[in-house]
Amino acid sequence: MNWSNNWSSPPPFPPRLEPLPQKMKYEWKEQWNSGHMFHEYYINNELMAWIVPRPKYCDRGRFSMDTNLPDIDAADSFPRYYMDLERAKRETEEFVRWRLECIKARKRDGYERAS
Repeated sequence: MNWSNNWSSPPPFPPRLEPLPQKMKYEWKEQWNSGHMFHEYYINNELMAWIVPRPKYCDRGRFSMDTNLPDIDAADSFPRYYMDLERAKRETEEFVRWRLECIKARKRDGYERAS
């Protein structure tokens, strides 16, 4: 779809995700706490997001993911719930990359979120 002359154009964010630059160090680390393994996602040694197991009786998913990225609000629906750990990790990586690209685009375009 061509958005160039359309009043309903999307925000000026990247249309697709690019691979993380090689110079960035990104990794998953596992931490044990109270008998549970917590999965933490780091980029350049900065914690971006984490996945924790949920109690067995929970019906919304076996894992929940949360993040400390800026500009997260109720519309972003956190925590997010997953049934499968590997899917949760893949979607966490994709979301973090997307959010970082959006933040970069907002800064580039001079957009400041009203607090």
